[in-house]
Amino acid sequence: MSSAADHAGNADHTDIGGRSDIAAGAPDAAFHSKPLNESMVDAVAYSQKYLEDLLSFFGHNTPIEASADDEVIQLNAPSTQYNGFLIGQHGDTMRSLQHLVGSALKNNNFRYSRVNV
Repeated sequence: MSSAADHAGNADHTDIGGRSDIAAGAPDAAFHSKPLNESMVDAVAYSQKYLEDLLSFFGHNTPIEASADDEVIQLNAPSTQYNGFLIGQHGDTMRSLQHLVGSALKNNNFRYSRVNV
């Protein structure tokens, strides 16, 4: 059985309602150890490949043209019979594709995550 005196000597963790701060969901340094990728070239290449793979999953195998303007990555799909599929009703699918690519960039620690499809 542990007492408050046993925990008082442990300066690494603070008790919160009988649980340590790690058990309570406090941020851990191990989750933040991956450095931020500052390369725009890497971000453009990653987003281009990600969108090509995503579209090929739905049977739309087409090369994506990618470029960058300041801090925004531009991804262009050539005009095909699938335009309605890619744009969606009121542009919803296109916005969703932008969101997915941007989220993938953020999750992989790219500094640049603004995307226009």
